Amino acid sequence: MGKETEIRQAFIKMLDLQSDAFIRGVVKSVSSQTCSVELPGGLIITDVKLKAIISEDEDYIIETPLVGSDVLLTGTLNDVVVLKCDKIQKFEFSQGGLKVIYDSNDKKVSIKNEQVSLLDVLLEFTNHLKTDYRQYTSQGPTNGALPTSVQAISEIENKFKQLLK
Repeated sequence: MGKETEIRQAFIKMLDLQSDAFIRGVVKSVSSQTCSVELPGGLIITDVKLKAIISEDEDYIIETPLVGSDVLLTGTLNDVVVLKCDKIQKFEFSQGGLKVIYDSNDKKVSIKNEQVSLLDVLLEFTNHLKTDYRQYTSQGPTNGALPTSVQAISEIENKFKQLLK
């Protein structure tokens, strides 16, 4: 009997797997659309999928768990999938060209579609305010925003950059 067969049989015996079984584990590592999970008995399962079907489809939801978080797994021995996690490192949603990403690593959010991102729109707007905005003073209109206004717009722009990507 080969080592893989022994591991498989021990795994089945330990979990008493059935087709509708749910397994609890702890995330050990994360890589793109898969992760490694340690089961209560100490066995580590690799290549656990973060979405039910790994494909290049444009429409998907992926919850990337934080390393060390508890997860609930389901599936078969050849196709184990994370059903739910208690702590999320990253959340991606893509549907019909709209893509939303929440990333706790850089503490930023991305909202975009095929044409434009929210950050790009806001930066274009603030740039327009800094260069083309005219203010009216007692001497007449300015040739652009006043230095104090440019500074205030730049501060707002920096806050957008801290939140959005």
